[in-house]
Amino acid sequence: MGKAQNIIFEDVELIISRIKNTLKLLEGKKILVTGAAGLIPSYFLDTIYLLNKKYFTKKCELTAYNHHNIDENNRLFYLKGDKNIFFKTVDVSKAYEIEAGYDYIIHAASKASPGDYIKNPIETIDANVKGSETILKYMLKNQVKSYLYLSSGEIYGNPPSEMIPTRESYIGSTNHLSERSCYVESKRFSETMAINYFKKYNIPVKLVRPVHVYGPGIRLNDGRVWAHFIKNAYEGKAITILSDGKASRGFCYISDAMVQLWDVLLLGKNGQVYNIGNDSEEISIKELAKIIAELFDKNIRISIENRDVLYLKDSPRRSCPNMTKTFTEFDLKNKISIKEGLERTIKWVKLFYKTNHYD
Repeated sequence: MGKAQNIIFEDVELIISRIKNTLKLLEGKKILVTGAAGLIPSYFLDTIYLLNKKYFTKKCELTAYNHHNIDENNRLFYLKGDKNIFFKTVDVSKAYEIEAGYDYIIHAASKASPGDYIKNPIETIDANVKGSETILKYMLKNQVKSYLYLSSGEIYGNPPSEMIPTRESYIGSTNHLSERSCYVESKRFSETMAINYFKKYNIPVKLVRPVHVYGPGIRLNDGRVWAHFIKNAYEGKAITILSDGKASRGFCYISDAMVQLWDVLLLGKNGQVYNIGNDSEEISIKELAKIIAELFDKNIRISIENRDVLYLKDSPRRSCPNMTKTFTEFDLKNKISIKEGLERTIKWVKLFYKTNHYD
């Protein structure tokens, strides 16, 4: 598995140490995760692997749906052949069947990078809407303990300053005809579907809105701003800012986000929405570029090229979640600073991409 995977295992050990008693609810249970190779869902798999290996007597069984086959260049390849983790190549944007018996379902399958979902708008809509509908209808006939739907903080759009940090109660302000709307509106409608299944059938749904989660495991060509900057620096190029760099974001390291996500899945209230993220370190895009440049051991230049880029159109000037609800309900606070999180991410990138081509 190598040194790169050890960085992720360190993250997972931290996650487990923080909510060990809560995670014991998974012992002997059966879980389904869609979109398994994505940044966030992949950490669900890593967590189950370590729980089974070191903490559980009665093993947890996990089925991982992914659109593409997990090959030797994918960071999850180490799990192929694990007797408790089963990979299935499934396109959730099309009709698919789910076998009976799952205790927990996590639906995370969707394009998440603006560059990706703008290129694949119909597939993005269908993965969210049709993928969600299949799971909700399955739950009408199968008893599931908890269903976690990964929505997105992007549904908040471009909130006014008085609504930042943004609470879950804010209904959002987005252009449903914009280039980004395939992602935003399909996430929004999937929330609507889930909440109405909860109201009518009392299905145990929990909705989460991750906001700018980052960390090891990212594809270098992912395109999200932090990944784009790290790719530039890793290749020894100038970090290119495709805007004026003044927009700001509240970034959340993956291990902090995973603690929040596991808590919502296992302890959260049905029919509720929870922000997943960080409201204590909102920084500008230019500040992000500076931190990444400083963390590389090369003389990395920062270039501001305020271009008219399609996927940046309608991008919010400020985006930061209000974490009061999530932190209060689960008695949480984040542990990893932006500098430490980026340092860990960059270390993973340097180790992993020496021998892999994770495209």
